[in-house]
Amino acid sequence: MRVLRLVLAVAIAGPLLAAAQPAPGPHRQLYMDQGADREQRILAGAKKEKQVTVYTSLNLKDSVPITQAFEKKYGVKVELWRSSSEKVLQRA
Repeated sequence: MRVLRLVLAVAIAGPLLAAAQPAPGPHRQLYMDQGADREQRILAGAKKEKQVTVYTSLNLKDSVPITQAFEKKYGVKVELWRSSSEKVLQRA
């Protein structure tokens, strides 16, 4: 009986769990990449786009120095999108 319950649970929950997974997006390969040149390719893409948007719930006292250091190091403009942690999570 336990085995039957387990089989039924998997049969019912399996498709639901699969449907809950996000579809692979256009950047999935980049997210999953662990190659040695990953950082260089990301930086090249950011320089091509000329800016990067950072979604954060940090206060400005903390986030502004971080963005300034990033801009100085990489030469890419940072646009801050600041909101509550819940809204940042929704946006992500």
